[in-house]
Amino acid sequence: MNLLPRLKLPTLGLGILFLIGAGVVFYILYTSTINLFREKLNEQLLESSFHAMDKVDRIFYERYLDLKAFASDPVISSRNAAPEKIEERLKTLQSQSPFYASISFFDRNRIKIAGTSPAEMGKEHPLTEYMKGISEGKDFVMGVSESKAVKDVAFYFASVVREKDGSVLGVVSARMTLETLHDVAKEAVGVHGGRKDVKMDLVDRDGLLLYSNYNREGILKERFPDWEYVRNAAAEGKKREGGAFYRRGIEDEIHVFAHEPGYRDFAGNGWTLILHVPAKEAVETSLELRIVLLYVGGVILVLLAFFFIIMLDEKKR
Repeated sequence: MNLLPRLKLPTLGLGILFLIGAGVVFYILYTSTINLFREKLNEQLLESSFHAMDKVDRIFYERYLDLKAFASDPVISSRNAAPEKIEERLKTLQSQSPFYASISFFDRNRIKIAGTSPAEMGKEHPLTEYMKGISEGKDFVMGVSESKAVKDVAFYFASVVREKDGSVLGVVSARMTLETLHDVAKEAVGVHGGRKDVKMDLVDRDGLLLYSNYNREGILKERFPDWEYVRNAAAEGKKREGGAFYRRGIEDEIHVFAHEPGYRDFAGNGWTLILHVPAKEAVETSLELRIVLLYVGGVILVLLAFFFIIMLDEKKR
C-alpha cells in the first residue's frame, strides 16, 4: 500500500509548523541581537561623548593659558605702553595664535583702547556677561555671544590685566569662532564608522544651545528639549557624569551626553556635550549585526534543509 498520499498532509503540516517556529526563533534572535548592538552602540557613543567633551575642555584650557599669558605680557601689562604699541603686540599675538579671530584690550572703564579689529575702538564695552563677571572680581571668564568684531557668534575669553603691584590695569579679551569645534565634531562621529549623521550639541547649565554642528540658527536661541532629563541625571550623580537615552518621535534617536569635568586647574563652565544618532540607521548599518544575522539565517536554513531531507527519506521507505 502506498503511504505517500497519507504522508503528504502531515509532512506539509510539520513543514508549516517548523517554518512558523523558525520564524519565531529568528524574530526572537533578531530582536535580542538588535538590543545587544543597541547597548553596544550606546557604550561606543557614550565613550565618544566623553572623549569629545575632554577634547573641548582641553581646547578651553589652552585658551585659558593663552589669556593668562596675554594678560602678563610686558607690553600689555605696562601702564606706560601707548595704545599703538599694545595694538601692535596684540596683532603679533594673534598671528602666533591662529585660534583667535580677534584680540582686544579694554581699560578699567571698559573702553576699548587697542585691538586687532577696529570695531568699537574708543567706545565703552557694554556690561555683558563676561564684563559683568570681571566686575564681580573674577580673573578669567569665558562664554558664547554675538561678536561685533567677528560679526558672528563666537566663544569669548577674557582675563584681568594687572600691574606688577597687583592693581587692575584693564581686561584683555579674545574671540574664537565656533568652527574651531568642527574638528571635534568630526572626530566624534568618526568613532561610529565614519557616519556623518551623528549630531553634536554643546549646551550651558540651563540647556541653552552654545554650539551645534547641524543647527546653527538655534545657537543662543533654543534650549535642548530633553534638558530636564539630562539635568536630573547629573543631579543623581551618574557615573562619569554622563548617560544615554532614547527619544521617540518621527525617527527614534539615541542620545548620549557628557558633562564638562574641567581640565587641570581649569574648573570648566558646567557645560554639557550631547551626541544624537538615528537609532534604526545606527543599528542596521552595523557590520557585526549583519554578520550575526547572516549566521542565524544560515543556521535556520541548514536546519530546515536537514529536516526536509529526513522527511523525504522517510517517505521513500
